Amino acid sequence: MNAARLQDGTIIVAKDYSPENHGLEIYCMDIACRAPVHFVQEGKKVSFFKTSGKGESVHKELCAFAAKMTFERSLFKVTQFQQELKSQVDPIMVRLNTNKLDPDYVPRSVEREGNNKEVDARELKISNDSPKPPQTVSSLKSLKKLFQTADPDLLASIFISYNGHKLPITDLISDQYIAAKKLWQGTSLNVNYFIHGEVTSIVRLDKVWYFNMGDDRFPFTLVVFEKYFEHFTYTDEDLLNRTILVMGRLKKNDFNKDKFVTEMVIKADAYIEFLD
Repeated sequence: MNAARLQDGTIIVAKDYSPENHGLEIYCMDIACRAPVHFVQEGKKVSFFKTSGKGESVHKELCAFAAKMTFERSLFKVTQFQQELKSQVDPIMVRLNTNKLDPDYVPRSVEREGNNKEVDARELKISNDSPKPPQTVSSLKSLKKLFQTADPDLLASIFISYNGHKLPITDLISDQYIAAKKLWQGTSLNVNYFIHGEVTSIVRLDKVWYFNMGDDRFPFTLVVFEKYFEHFTYTDEDLLNRTILVMGRLKKNDFNKDKFVTEMVIKADAYIEFLD
């Protein structure tokens, strides 16, 4: 772990920890765990916290570090850790480039080879003892893998470089309810968001298809227009009652003044990744 919790509940990152100043009673940073941990120093620049695996020094069942988590659980924990760590950790900048998923995208004749390198989640576990080359997430599959394999405290330090914005990674990923709230409150950005949720119903018309993810209180609909039908091959059986991660731009549908309907236009199979 890159961070731990002191006896008084405050969080300390490994690079700032001093046994003389902070004491030896340190714990797992997850408030659902608080298992005793110890500090490990390897060389001058590599340091971290870990449990001993014996006695009380074992991560509790609900701890973020105990076992592999689902995408949704990992996102919840990372959001929690980001709020607590805030400016205490050095940000890990990750470039997000999903242009090649867009059927309308026309690539430039010359692109830098390094810009297309996807993140290997294992690389994020390497210490900061040497500069890392720019890294890029370019698909929903790689984003899903990142959340399911990288340590949650390191995910909490990731900032996404995207369309001129530099944002904590959890600012762009949420369930449909949080995304809709941002849109209707006017706090969302004009960028692709990544929404996770369950497809609850499907309506296919001649010119447009609707995949509903919300309920009557918070309607949220994925929209596929006719020009993109050829790029979208999933059947109703593939999607109905499945939990997915989906990418697209948020849009208000204010045709019905009594409902705050949020829409997301999607263009191809690659805009969806299954989470179940």
